[in-house]
Amino acid sequence: MADYDQAIETANEFMRQYPARAFGLSLRGKYFFLRGDYAAAADDLAFSSKILDRPDDLIWLFLARAWLGLNGTADLAAGAARLRLQGWPSPVVELFLGKRTPAEMQAAAARAGKTCEGLYYAAQWRILRGEDTDAIALYRNMLDVCPKKSTEYGYAITEIVRLDR
Repeated sequence: MADYDQAIETANEFMRQYPARAFGLSLRGKYFFLRGDYAAAADDLAFSSKILDRPDDLIWLFLARAWLGLNGTADLAAGAARLRLQGWPSPVVELFLGKRTPAEMQAAAARAGKTCEGLYYAAQWRILRGEDTDAIALYRNMLDVCPKKSTEYGYAITEIVRLDR
């Protein structure tokens, strides 16, 4: 399992050296999310998503808020409209907005060469619906499909450990 505390400290150091760089907040927000600190993740990702034109920040912000029990659908839709998303990861946004099924999103991920990301987001979608067993199966599939050095592989291990608690 990754050392997200160290990763957060590295992102903090990056921001100390480059305070105008919102990318550090984006990274730190993801690390907070993976560590399970959804409130801190939402704070960082809300700020970075207003500055950076990164659809991933919008998606992870939506997920952090969902884990906090908040409905971030309107913000996700507004952010996607602002960015005029086309191609990947618009199928992920559409999944979380209820406009696609997980199977449709995963098919789009495969076409875009983003199979591992698609599996991760499909698993998150399942977790948000209380389908932990199905989510764990998707994460375990990621361990077979995703390269061991990919970030998604690490995400899968983190989520499996979290769900097995």
